[in-house]
Amino acid sequence: MTTSVSTRITTMLGLEFVRKVIRRLVIRPVNRVQEYSVQTCKRAARYSPSLCRFFATVIGSRCSTEQYRFLRGRWRHQRGQGQVYFLRRSVHRVEKGLMMPKRKEVFALGYILPTVKVLQRHCGDDERVSNTEYSWFHSVLSRYFEVVAGPEVVEKARAVFEELPEPPDNPGAGRTPFESAERPSSDIGPGELLDLSRQRKSVRWYQDRQVPRRLLDRAVDIARQAPSACNRQPFHFWIFDDPDLVADIADIPMGLSGCDREPPVLIAVVGEQRAFEHERDRHVIYIDGSLAAMNLMLALETLGLASCPVNWPDIPEKEKELRDTIDLDADQQVVMFLTAGYPNPDGKVAWSERKPVERMRRYNAE
Repeated sequence: MTTSVSTRITTMLGLEFVRKVIRRLVIRPVNRVQEYSVQTCKRAARYSPSLCRFFATVIGSRCSTEQYRFLRGRWRHQRGQGQVYFLRRSVHRVEKGLMMPKRKEVFALGYILPTVKVLQRHCGDDERVSNTEYSWFHSVLSRYFEVVAGPEVVEKARAVFEELPEPPDNPGAGRTPFESAERPSSDIGPGELLDLSRQRKSVRWYQDRQVPRRLLDRAVDIARQAPSACNRQPFHFWIFDDPDLVADIADIPMGLSGCDREPPVLIAVVGEQRAFEHERDRHVIYIDGSLAAMNLMLALETLGLASCPVNWPDIPEKEKELRDTIDLDADQQVVMFLTAGYPNPDGKVAWSERKPVERMRRYNAE
């Protein structure tokens, strides 16, 4: 029963108390049941996707494997396993505060002290915080404490920050917001970029030839320049180039059927839900991972390699098969797969005409 239905009944009968009775006896109980069912599913999702789906079936609430992954990730985040993601996001928020045209005299009061405390815990942990990241964290926060002073929480954070060691590489080097005109320039024009995007075709036939890891690492170096929401970078590239392991995995995702052999390289873009505290962000792994994957595919083209994005459908049986093959944590989710290798010159590629510009874009929702 909805409010619009109750309004129509009230109009027909001309009785105000009917609306109140319907709201009290029907609408409110239904809303409470729905709210309870969602909360029950969320609690169940912390332990098992199967248990989550069971409650969803019994009490009619939506609960998916995706929600299970997110809730497991939030559980890890709250227990400290997402602290580096918190650190990246918080320092990026400080960056945005510093670069505002009309910068506030005081900002970041709600998170500056936790930020420096997390940095204090991880400043010597190279496995979690690289030297270049630490230099960025340190530079941005140094600039913050130069321009913000006064409130007690800022001074507490300053005291913690001043005890931190100088960055091991390029101490004092500026990694703070800079003028847009100072961005690195490139000679690539729209014509060259269009040519590269047209050159990139999904290649399914590869030479039986090993791909040097230095080329794959260079492609990842280019891929990591892709934008990421609040700079959290909640994804990794899992690269498989062992022929036996590639053969085991290649049969799992749909989209590789019909290929003459397993690709030389199979890449999984893996997102981590532990990067997020709020459920509203549970789709960021797909957005950020896809942005980086496009960079990766274009980078491979410039290195003489080809690639093909591979369909990864949301099928529980496929998910289980994959997790039985590779060691994914409960909150880690494969966003997509990619194949890579040296293209077979005799292999064919699809033309795959794209929609014209005028059918692809729309101005002002007209």
